[in-house]
Amino acid sequence: METSFILDALDAAHIDAQLHGHLTTEQLEAELGRVHRQLIGASRPRAVLLDCSAMTGYDLAARAVFVEWNRAHRDEISALAIVVVKPLWFAVIASMALASRQTMKAFRHREDARTWLGLRAVAS
Repeated sequence: METSFILDALDAAHIDAQLHGHLTTEQLEAELGRVHRQLIGASRPRAVLLDCSAMTGYDLAARAVFVEWNRAHRDEISALAIVVVKPLWFAVIASMALASRQTMKAFRHREDARTWLGLRAVAS
């Protein structure tokens, strides 16, 4: 399957979001609210690419909000790819995926995340 076809399928179906700096609950809720507004009324679940490569840290309360939000919206999201740079966050994301029962995976590079989401979109 050609990469351009995979990415075209993704571009039509995914939501792009970014988080920067030290993440607080307020910042996270604002960005998740923006993502949720894009999910409302969708005819089918959508993929989400969350770029956290510019994040420096997060409040523990924000992590709990993220897990609960994913649990509440997992039927609206086909998959969630998260771009991170800190090695420890790969394990954190894996544990959040289990806790929220969301299809979620961490990536070091944005293009790898897009390809994974695109492959999932084409397969569904």
